[in-house]
Amino acid sequence: MEIAEWKEAGKPLNTIVNCECLKGMRQMADNSVDTIITDPPYNISKLNDNRSKLNSPIIRRESPLKYDFGEWDNLSRTEFLDFTKSWLKECCRVLKEGGTIISFFNKEDISFLGWEAKDLGIRTRSIISWHKTNPVPSFRKVNYLSACEFLWVGSKGEKAWTFNFKQQKEMHNFFETPNSSSYGETEHPTEKPLKLLKHLIEIHTNENDIVLDPFMGSGTTAVACIQTGRQYIGFELSEDYCKMSEARIKATQPPLKQEYGSMSTGVDSGCSIPIFFKPCPFSEGGCVHFYLLYSPNVIASCSALI
Repeated sequence: MEIAEWKEAGKPLNTIVNCECLKGMRQMADNSVDTIITDPPYNISKLNDNRSKLNSPIIRRESPLKYDFGEWDNLSRTEFLDFTKSWLKECCRVLKEGGTIISFFNKEDISFLGWEAKDLGIRTRSIISWHKTNPVPSFRKVNYLSACEFLWVGSKGEKAWTFNFKQQKEMHNFFETPNSSSYGETEHPTEKPLKLLKHLIEIHTNENDIVLDPFMGSGTTAVACIQTGRQYIGFELSEDYCKMSEARIKATQPPLKQEYGSMSTGVDSGCSIPIFFKPCPFSEGGCVHFYLLYSPNVIASCSALI
């Protein structure tokens, strides 16, 4: 959706707007989103990097490789830092008190986010390491494999933040998945794992909360929101990536709603059996599937026409 169309429609949620993120966020009210999760440009693209000429006993390559993610990742150092300050300032403005902001960022500059955010009323909470179990191998063997990316986590103001603690083993500031060669669903060069995004959204938001992603890319944040019952708003400069996101969103199903109730056991004591219902997607509206919870260890599964 173009920004003019978005504004004319009343700036609806659950929309990806095809525009530059600063232009889009400036249309938003202060303190209007619960959480921000995003993956901005790292500014690490390298055009015709001569170091990529391989000269090993195994492989020889005389022509340079291109590590170019696009124009959006090729800025001068000054332009990159100024742009980072600008989008971070807008994010902090639209984020609610007690809200969380999470950003992937390059390892050289991730502390820059923390220092800049501090002056905007954001407290650094954690740095999360995302470990890729199948990193690109090293042929030159002169440094460690690039197997980790990092996420900066901050919260706004003094108000308690939303933090839905899971099991202890799930709450390490370390997350492990393969790289995109295993999970990738699109041609986006820096697509992030859906599993990781869902994990973060479940911890830092509640159902129906609003999640902003100013750099929506391939739409992973939107898909994660749909699958976890959250609302989203996103901005994306590339028309191609917007189309990519829209295709993924159309193919994404929201979580099944569970409705709870009880049913009489027919026993003279008057006790009842708790049940919960799930709609049958294959029916024409006349069937429900329900579970009878006789005890913590005894569950009966039934279907019925209504």
